[in-house]
This record gives sequence, C-alpha cells and structure tokens, in this order.
Amino acid sequence: MFNNCNCAGGRIGWLQQRFREALGRAGLSDPHFHDLRHTFASQWMMAGGDLYVLKSILGHKSIAMTQRYAHLSRGYKKGAKSAVVAA
Repeated sequence: MFNNCNCAGGRIGWLQQRFREALGRAGLSDPHFHDLRHTFASQWMMAGGDLYVLKSILGHKSIAMTQRYAHLSRGYKKGAKSAVVAA
C-alpha cells in the first residue's frame, strides 16, 4: 500500500509528518497518528462492517483486541436503542 514503507514494522516517517502538518492546519494538537486506526475501526463497524473481517484488516490475533478498537459513538448507540424500542 505504501511504497516506501518499512515493512519490518518501522514507522512511516513521511506520512506521520504530513499528519502532523494537517493537525497544525486544523488547529489540533492532541490526536496521535495511531488514533486513525481506532477511527477506521469505529467507522467500519458503524457502517455495518463485519467484526471478523475488521480483525483480518487490522491484523489482530484476537477478536477481543478488535473489539477494543471499534468504539461506537453515542449517537450510533442511541439510534440502535431507538430502533429496538420502536420494534
């Protein structure tokens, strides 16, 4: 996916640098590059994605780790609860 990736587990320095620059332009100082994995996992699940497919995409060995990554928003939970109550 990334041509100049250190596939032995090293950091992708140029991508992290661009991420920091984007944070600066957006006026954000606290987010970390790794937060993007959590955001992706959460968005995947809220869009109806499969937890086991997500586990494979993220390269996790256990489903428990994947569950820790996939945070559901309050709005999503509230909508799901309302759907159950309405049924």
